[in-house]
Amino acid sequence: MKIIRNGVEEEIVVITYFTLNKTSFLSRNAESAKYIIYTDKLDTDKKTLYLSKVFNIDDTINLILPEEKELNVLKPIISNFLAEESNISVVIKNKYEYINVQELENKKIIEVNGQKIQITKEKYLKLLANKYLTYPDMKLINMDEITKEGLDKYNKIARPISLTILLLYSLLMVMLDTKDTSVNIFSLGIVEFLQTSYLSKFMLLIILSIISYNNEDKKIYFSFIICLLLTMAGLFGIKYVLPDPSIITILPFDITKITALALLIISVIYSVLITIMYFVPKKLSFIIISKLKIRNYLTYCMMYLTLFVSLGFIITTVYTDYLQVYIDKIITAI
Repeated sequence: MKIIRNGVEEEIVVITYFTLNKTSFLSRNAESAKYIIYTDKLDTDKKTLYLSKVFNIDDTINLILPEEKELNVLKPIISNFLAEESNISVVIKNKYEYINVQELENKKIIEVNGQKIQITKEKYLKLLANKYLTYPDMKLINMDEITKEGLDKYNKIARPISLTILLLYSLLMVMLDTKDTSVNIFSLGIVEFLQTSYLSKFMLLIILSIISYNNEDKKIYFSFIICLLLTMAGLFGIKYVLPDPSIITILPFDITKITALALLIISVIYSVLITIMYFVPKKLSFIIISKLKIRNYLTYCMMYLTLFVSLGFIITTVYTDYLQVYIDKIITAI
């Protein structure tokens, strides 16, 4: 879409065009006000967003700065769109409604003034992929921009890169399969996991990569809490729920002789290590696919598989060779 800025016609990218369906600050206007968020077409490291009120005068669209009382309502909504995790309740509460931007096509649009918001390129990319911008349709707009930035699902370069990474992953798994893994490794059943069939390992890691891909914005402490709860549930369940805990042979210790406090400490240690194994490949995978502009699930999944297995082997080796003897002494003392 084009606007006239300082007498010169310029191309812009419309992020969203909407109304709030609230009339509390529109005492002199029976219609709900319309607002637009847009940015310049230029590809820069930082992006400037413009928030303006759409005001029609004599068939000419004027983009003007919203009044203070309007900005007080608009700012929480914009902040929500720019947050790490958007909250749909904020959108619903303010009766946000998307308007098709084609309504402004082929009209004379003059930029008078507006609220400027400077954001990083990373936040801009997340904003492009924010489906709440079109609530209640929940659809992605600006697909040309999304495609250009490599955020689209069907990036052509993704397939050969993904197949290359899958080949590296396969070679890595073959190397691990031929290596002696019968050492006392920290993870619950990690030895058995490495000795299971290739297909079983692949499917388990695929599920894990799906979880991480759909939880990009979750912080590491969130991953740790979930991991800790699951680990505690598993260990305490084996000790206190199973009629005969001794039937579980994959643990590197006799769980029937472990106190509740020692079991809690073990849970924390395991959770820290497993969280690192889960979270670090996740962050690295997203960084790589975003930098290369091949940000789609196929490539992410292959990247995650390879990094997870590599880091997992490094961590388990370090734990076994350097840390386990000290942790065993602590557990024994307790």
